[in-house]
Amino acid sequence: MEWEHFVTPLAGTLDRSGLNGEEKEQAFSLLTRARARLGMDGQAAPLVSVFAVFPHQLTEREREVLRHLAMGKNNPEIARELFISVNTVTRHITNIFAKTSTTNRVQAAVYAARRHLV
Repeated sequence: MEWEHFVTPLAGTLDRSGLNGEEKEQAFSLLTRARARLGMDGQAAPLVSVFAVFPHQLTEREREVLRHLAMGKNNPEIARELFISVNTVTRHITNIFAKTSTTNRVQAAVYAARRHLV
């Protein structure tokens, strides 16, 4: 089963669950980390054009942050991986939400999954 087919209904379920935003992010983070541990990250994503993947004109750095976010990493982990400050990560995530019309990490992760970033 492709990750996208799992993540999309999961996002809807989490939205209806009554969990607050932080709780939803923690649940999604646990699942994405489990995915990585199960070795599901080794699947090659199909090649698509840059415009098909990033119709909202994300910068290269925002794309990097979005990939890490979609893999379940928190802001300090993303900052360490990319050698930037936590405040910079927060700013990039704010920009990602605005450019992708998403409002939380789960929705942004679904956006990334649908565009084969993870």
